[in-house]
Parts: sequence; structure tokens; C-alpha cells
Amino acid sequence: MNMANTTQTALIQMQDLLLEIDEKPLLRQIDLSVFPNETLVIVGPSGAGKTTLLELMAGFCPGQWSGQFRRFGQVFTGVTDTRIGLLPQGLADNLNPHMTIKQHFDEGLALQQKHNPHQRQLPMQVLMQQACLPENLLMRYPRHLSGGEIQRVLLVLATLSKPELLLLDEPTAALDKSMREHITQQLRKEKTKRAMVLVTHDLNLAHQLGDRIIEMRQGQISTNNLASVLTMQSISPPTKPKATKNHNKPSVLSVQNLFLNHQGRIIFRNFNMQLTQGSLTLVYGASGAGKTTLARMLAGWDPHTSATNINITGRCVLLSQHPKTACASHFTLLEILTEPLRLSSTPVDMTKVRQWLCQLHLPNNDAFLQRKPTGLSGGELQRLLLARAMLTEPDILIADEPTSALDPALRSHIIHLLMEIQRNRCFTLLIFTHDQDLDHMTGSSAYMMTPEGITPKHLSQSHYRQI
Repeated sequence: MNMANTTQTALIQMQDLLLEIDEKPLLRQIDLSVFPNETLVIVGPSGAGKTTLLELMAGFCPGQWSGQFRRFGQVFTGVTDTRIGLLPQGLADNLNPHMTIKQHFDEGLALQQKHNPHQRQLPMQVLMQQACLPENLLMRYPRHLSGGEIQRVLLVLATLSKPELLLLDEPTAALDKSMREHITQQLRKEKTKRAMVLVTHDLNLAHQLGDRIIEMRQGQISTNNLASVLTMQSISPPTKPKATKNHNKPSVLSVQNLFLNHQGRIIFRNFNMQLTQGSLTLVYGASGAGKTTLARMLAGWDPHTSATNINITGRCVLLSQHPKTACASHFTLLEILTEPLRLSSTPVDMTKVRQWLCQLHLPNNDAFLQRKPTGLSGGELQRLLLARAMLTEPDILIADEPTSALDPALRSHIIHLLMEIQRNRCFTLLIFTHDQDLDHMTGSSAYMMTPEGITPKHLSQSHYRQI
């Protein structure tokens, strides 16, 4: 491990820092230094303030701050700095939907040339290879990329300017196992070139890359040791439920002759699937396999060819992989939660609203409900959208990576809760994921998506770990 040289000027220096929005403290009593050539890792539960702290380091100040805050030896003035690169947690909302990926890279390279005219630029092909991105992705728009592909594009953009300090917010959260290992290797190389601050729920990644590891809780840096955090990684996954027989149960979602050819790549060909009432089905696949594309198509969000026949019985709700883009920033949290009910002229039962928030480990008081989504962590937004979905009492819930932004302890709780709710309410649950632990939920059937297509599988935990 690299040890911080405290004789050097700190890249980031915070003392007794307080950050407030509308007199509500988001960060309190923050004492923190980041030195050249060290990697600081910040861990902690969802909603602890990790993302807020990282964004403040990058120059995005959502409120009023007090205390001492210096970057590169200078008092923070509320502006961004080209010497700092940021990989944000929000994925799709950090790319311009009207620009291709090549245009994003061209813009980033142009800015690099402007600020560092003598700095050597790497060829586009090398940048793509380093992030394990196919060249045909360059002409696509962000809406045609998976969460994992967007995450790798943002990593390339964050490192284009060769920053002195690289800030990484959950850099591997949307990646499958093999891609996670590849990006970890890339981050090891970055670690030798510059200082990094890494926010993560992955404690294995924290120990592989971190020179120092600190824990945050409730907007503060915890003074306790990391024993409580380390136990999060060893939480036992939920026991596998008994397989339920679906004989004589009515079909609620059927797909016939599904075909999708996107930019010369056949994603689905003559795919057929049928889900019965109360069934639980998982669709596994690597990053970029087409999981989100299929989820959106089944939910009716994206069109399909005329030869494809998709029949849905009852209310079908899609839980989006990108919680920030699914929440209107000018709405209050109560308006976000109740929007589907208001659009369908369904009366809002505030008792149920508060009950769902409580079950999903979110505050349910009036002050929380009147907040805007700005300032909530990715994990909090993900749970908020799950509460919104359950308030509609769906017959079919399609969940796209429902646990990707959650810490291990909360992920285990949400998995248990989903299983319990699905059994009690007997709705059909279809989950798209690369999360290996979710294999324990497989009570009926599973599918595997690969570049060759999608095939029915009944995976065991050991089988999926080898994929």
C-alpha cells in the first residue's frame, strides 16, 4: 500500500466541515485529508452521505458549507477544477442523450487539448480497449447502452484529462463479475498514476485498492473501527424458496417470436417466454447483453417488430435501473411516490405510503416527503422507486437491477422483502440482474443472456459463479 506523505500539500483538506441544505445538515464535522499518490476508500450504508461528500470534493456544492475546505492548497470557491476527474454514481443522466458516445469522447479530448495542449492524447481505439468497450459502440446514443457500458464510458471520460485526483463513486456497481475484475485491474493501474478517492459498497474492492478506509454514517465520518462494516460482506443470502408448481395457473405475460436487430447485432431471435401468475423468474446476463432492452420492451416502454407478439394481463410496472432519470427533479418525494396513482385517478392512502417507506428503511415523516430527490443517494432513490411500484399493487413487476445501488446489508434485506411480498401478494416477479446472490431467489425459472442469444436455464449458485 502507498502511505500518505503528510509533508506534501494535501489535494483535499477539510476541517470541521458542515454542509446544509435548507438548514438541514447533510455533512457534519468532516475532518479529512487526501494526499498525492494515495487511495482513500469511503464505505458505509446507503444514504450515509458518501456521494454528497465526493461531489463536494469535485466542486458541486448543493447547499451552504462552513468550516475549512481547501483543494490543492486553495480555499474552495465553489467551482470545478480540471485537475479533478469524477466518475459519478448516476449513470444515464450524466451523458447527453442527443450525443453519440464518439461525440462525448471528442468533446472530452477537445477540452483536454485546450487545458493541456502539450499533453499526449491516446488514440480512441486504445481508450475503448482499456475500458473493454466495442468500437461499434461509438456511434450509439446513451439510451442504447447498458448500465455497465455507460459506467465504463464515464470512467473513460473521467480519466481523459489525466487528472491529479480521480473521484470514483461506485465504479463497479453496474458490472458483472468478469467486467468487475477487468475494471479493478484498470483501477490498479490508475492508482500508480494519481490519487484516488473511491466510494464503494464492495469491501473486497476497498481492500484491494485502498491505502486508507474510512466509514461514513449519517453524514459523519465514523470514529468506530470498521468491524461493523466488515460484517456486511458476510451476511448470509436468503434461503432458496421451495419451487412452486405453476400447473393450471393463468399466463400473465407471454412472448412469441421476439426479434431484435440493433445496429447489425442480433440481440434476440425467435425468443419465446411465458410467465404465469405468481411466478418468480430471473434473467441473468453480462453487461451489455441486452437485459435492459428486453425489460423495457416487455413492459411496453420500447417498441418491438410487428412479427413479435407480447401479451400482458393486468398491471405491469417496470422498476428502472437508473433511479435518478426516473425521478422528476422538480417533484417532491411525495409527488414522485404518488404520481402513478394520481395519473390513474386512484385515491392516495397515506398510511400505505408511510408503511412502504418504513419497510424499505426510508424515513416516512412529512419533512422527508416534502424533500426533492436532489441529495438522496442512489440506494435511497432505488428504494423510493420500489415503494412507488408497490403502491400501484402491480400484477407483474419487472425489476431491472433492483439491488445494484445498495450496500450488502440492505441488499439482503430488500431481497428478503421482495420474496416475502411476492409470495404474500402472489404477483409475477421478473428480475433482470447480474447479481450472483440473487440465484437463491430462483423459485421457478431462470434465463441466461449471452451474445449468442437467450436460453432457458435453471441455474445453481455454483453454476452461475463459473459464468
